[in-house]
Amino acid sequence: ASEPDQCHDWLVYASVAWRGQAYLVWEQLRAVGQFLDIVLANLHDRLMDPGPDLESTVAGGGEAVEFDPLDAFTVATAEVQVIFGLPEAKARALVNQAIAAAERLSVTADLLRDGMISADMFAAVVARTAIVDSVEAMRAVDRDLAAALARAGHISVRKAESIADQVVARHDPEGVRRRRAKAAAKKNMTSRDLGDGLAGIFLTTDAEEARLCFEAVDALAKAVCPADRRSLRQRRSAAATARLRGQPFTCGCTDKTGCTAELPTAAAAESGEAGEPGGGLSARQARIVIHAICQKSTLDGDDEEPGWLDGHGVIGADHARELASRPDATVRELDLEVFTDPDQPVEEPLIVEAHTHQPADPYRPTTALDTLARALFQTCTIPGCERPAWHCELDHV
Repeated sequence: ASEPDQCHDWLVYASVAWRGQAYLVWEQLRAVGQFLDIVLANLHDRLMDPGPDLESTVAGGGEAVEFDPLDAFTVATAEVQVIFGLPEAKARALVNQAIAAAERLSVTADLLRDGMISADMFAAVVARTAIVDSVEAMRAVDRDLAAALARAGHISVRKAESIADQVVARHDPEGVRRRRAKAAAKKNMTSRDLGDGLAGIFLTTDAEEARLCFEAVDALAKAVCPADRRSLRQRRSAAATARLRGQPFTCGCTDKTGCTAELPTAAAAESGEAGEPGGGLSARQARIVIHAICQKSTLDGDDEEPGWLDGHGVIGADHARELASRPDATVRELDLEVFTDPDQPVEEPLIVEAHTHQPADPYRPTTALDTLARALFQTCTIPGCERPAWHCELDHV
C-alpha cells in the first residue's frame, strides 16, 4: 500500500482502539455495578435475618433492623479501592459512575459502550448531573443528554460538561439555583507561594465579574506601544498588580518621547477617575464588552431556558435575568426572521437565506449573521479548542 494509505489505515486503527477503550470502561463500570448489586443484596439479607455470628452485633438479636444502603456503598468503595489500588476519592467516583451507568444515565452510558463518547466525558457528565434528585427529571435528563451528545460530533470534555449543564438547567432549574447558591459561598481571594521568588493570587467571584476583570487587565496590557518588549503574560501580571495596588501601569518602552501607549495618566489612575477622559480607565478598557445569550422567553420569565456567558459557559435563567437587569447592561434582540423568507415560518434547522453579507463585500458577514453564528456555537468548533466565540475567527465556526 502507498504511504498515504498506510497513514490512513493506522489512524483508523488508532480510532478503533480509542473506541475499544471506551467499551472496556463501560464493561468495567457494568462489572462494578453488578458487584455493588450483590453487596447491597447480601448486606440487606444479613441485616434482615442475621445468623448466630451476627446476633451479638446486630441490634435486636434475630429481629429485622433498619437497613442503610450507605453501609453497602462504603463497603463497596473500600473493596474497589483495594482491588484497583485507587485513592478513596477515585474509588468513590468509580462506584458513582457505575451506579450512574446502571441507573441514572443508562442511555448516555450506551454512548460510552458504542465508543461515541470517552470515559472522561462520561465521568464529567455524571458529576454535572449529580444535583438532579427527581427520578422523573433524571430520566428526561438522560434522554436529552444522550441525544445531544450523540449529535455533537467530536467535542471536548468541557463541551460535554456544557451540554450536560444546559440539559440539567432545562429540566431541573431549582437544582441549578441550589448549586449556584452553594457555589457563592466559595467566593474568596487567596495567595500561594510558587517558589523562585514568585507567588500567585487566585480570585473567586461571579463569572461575569471575573470576565470583566480579566478583559480589563488584558485591554490594559495590550495598550502599550510596540516598543514594550515584555510578553503579554508579563504585561497582564504587571497591569493586574498595578490596578490592585492603586498604582499606574506604565509602558515598558525606553524612549518615552515616541511612546504611543493608550494608558490612563498616573494622576487619574491614583484618583480613580474611571471613565473620564484620561481617567482611571484606558480607552481600550472603556470599550470592553462581554456577551451573554439567552432566549427572549427567558428574559420575559416565560420559561427557565438556560443562557450562555461568553468565555464561561452555561448560566441559569435567573443568572441571565440578573445580567440583563444590570445598570451597565445593553439588551439587544436578534430576530431570526431577518434571515428567512418572509413568507415562510421559522423552522428547525434554520436555513439562512437573506442578509448574509455586507452589500459592498460578499465575504464579510452582516452584524446579525456574525452574532447568530457566535451565539449558536459559543466556542471555536475545531475539536479541542475552547476559545470563546467572540474571541475567535468566525471561519472557525
